[in-house]
Amino acid sequence: MLSQSTAETVEEKRNDDNVLVEKLLHELHLDTVSVSEANRLGKRTDTADAKPCPTKLELASEKQKFDVLKQANHPKEQGRSAFPPSRLNHETTK
Repeated sequence: MLSQSTAETVEEKRNDDNVLVEKLLHELHLDTVSVSEANRLGKRTDTADAKPCPTKLELASEKQKFDVLKQANHPKEQGRSAFPPSRLNHETTK
């Protein structure tokens, strides 16, 4: 999961999340992927031991979604050290 922002305003939190998403995609060698929206799911908790809320990404196309899922499910091959292991799944509620 992406770390939770410590910013106070909603706009600053969204900007922090967008920067983290860009860094993650860059480390996955997916600089051409276009994220139309990134949203946190759930309510933020301020306790020290709380896990960050999951992040939902809306991508421009299905192909980009599968490219992200394919790359993210092989973190050892990518040498992804800046981000902890993640669990990425495609949305099945549509």
